[in-house]
Amino acid sequence: LGGVCDGVLRCRSTCTYDFSGCDCGGEFAGSCYRLSARIAPSWAGARDGCVSLGGHLMTITSAAEFVAVNSNPALNPGGPSGWLWIGGRRIGGSWTWDNDEPWSYTAWDEGQPTGTPGDDYLVAHGAEGRWTSHADSGDFAFLCEWP
Repeated sequence: LGGVCDGVLRCRSTCTYDFSGCDCGGEFAGSCYRLSARIAPSWAGARDGCVSLGGHLMTITSAAEFVAVNSNPALNPGGPSGWLWIGGRRIGGSWTWDNDEPWSYTAWDEGQPTGTPGDDYLVAHGAEGRWTSHADSGDFAFLCEWP
């Protein structure tokens, strides 16, 4: 991936998929994705960070998108410490995407989502990018998406 980062975003040099349409990140099915270099102390802080850049927290609406994003090292920090805020949250008992896309695909980790009160926000973690429900607190990086 070529391009110059603007100080907010982190670049890496190799990809499995062709993400050449987006400098410093990745592209899939017309959307551009970027991993923040900043850490957000909450899901709401991560959402506000993406909105301030003109995007929204990343959504995953298909298995193909899940594989493409998670196989791109510019977007997936991997490892057990690779926790990322992404754009899902539970409202009134139902999971929704913050940008109102249909909740049509899931990649929950084993035993997830929890029924723990307050675990109403979505994080992706590890090299596989599986999802976990989480409270609205935690110092994590975040993934932004632009249509």
